[in-house]
Amino acid sequence: MVSIKIIQNTIFKQSTADSGSLPASQLLNVPSGSTFEVTSYQIDNEHYYLNLLGKLGNYNSWYVYEGHAQLEGKYSVGYIATRKSDLPLRSNPGKQEPIKKNLSPGTIVEIDESQIVTKDGEDWCYGGEPGAPEQERGWMGRQFIRLKKYARPGFVATNGSPLSIRFEPSNQSERLAELPNGTPIEVWGQAESGPGSSKGWLFGHATQGANQNQFGWMALDFLNNV
Repeated sequence: MVSIKIIQNTIFKQSTADSGSLPASQLLNVPSGSTFEVTSYQIDNEHYYLNLLGKLGNYNSWYVYEGHAQLEGKYSVGYIATRKSDLPLRSNPGKQEPIKKNLSPGTIVEIDESQIVTKDGEDWCYGGEPGAPEQERGWMGRQFIRLKKYARPGFVATNGSPLSIRFEPSNQSERLAELPNGTPIEVWGQAESGPGSSKGWLFGHATQGANQNQFGWMALDFLNNV
């Protein structure tokens, strides 16, 4: 079972709205260090929506700001980071196994890092979308999952023009989207060399805006704080 640990004093809420706009009956002060068992959860507007094992206050379910809590236990949260196409969720590890559903780039998933299987020359991990029942979980290509705990933030810093997200680490590669100057981003891993960037290319995506689920390569020359 997954548990959640509160890492700084926070307020549990009955919606993702600012706590100052909610009645006291829909709020609960929770101190740092508290831990709760969670039967299922979802991520909504930078909040965890928790279904708790037992009632807490007047409710079994609460919202908590994502930055004030840390999931612990079986699953690690991440993103589908395919460049263009959907990622198949398969019934068993293997490229020829039946597909249960397809997950689009940017879909939030959780995987069991203790279950990594190598088959058909590829590592496979078990998981699914947050809170999904067992029948809706399956096996995904591990290389296409970027775990959120390894993500680091930054932002687009150009001379005012938009920054292209590319299919490959090259300014000659297909342009998948454009990000306005100042757009917040998340990236993983180290920069890879490629044409068109003196500092290299980083793989990631925007965290705000119309293209926030479009993963691809961005020139490090035009990124700050990464």
